[in-house]
Amino acid sequence: MAKEKTQINWKYIIKLYNSHEGKLIDFCKKHNITRNQLYYHKSKENKEKSISFRASS
Repeated sequence: MAKEKTQINWKYIIKLYNSHEGKLIDFCKKHNITRNQLYYHKSKENKEKSISFRASS
């Protein structure tokens, strides 16, 4: 049986995580994600932000 793919709104998850005051493990369990997934998508979003805010010469 194949794993069912679900769409996750990572921008929303990251926004929730940034305001979360509990433990990382509890947050991940609640949202059914792994720590590695969260770190990966946070890193990806940070890279996107740094690219879009660079001043042009």
